[in-house]
Amino acid sequence: MNTQFAVLGLAAIERSGVLDKAGQGSLQKVKDKAREHWRRLQAPGGGWGYSLTDRNDNGCTFSMTCAGVASLHLLDETLEKPGKECGEYVASDSLQKGLA
Repeated sequence: MNTQFAVLGLAAIERSGVLDKAGQGSLQKVKDKAREHWRRLQAPGGGWGYSLTDRNDNGCTFSMTCAGVASLHLLDETLEKPGKECGEYVASDSLQKGLA
């Protein structure tokens, strides 16, 4: 899916350090939309398929699931992040299901 190549491009731009504050704000908005896109396309069982119609578990492939997990990671999705309490962690449902 070409969406993964776009995410790789966004990650490269971010890591290059060429964006000013306004550019960084615009990049974050694009990353937020891309993260929601990947989450929306995830099948109930945690995988991803090659097309918009592959949102059932039968259409999922290993290669697209790897692309989905990698893309969410590049879009600042973390498997776990600190919660409100000491020792509490909030897990990303999307990444947990994709890695299962």
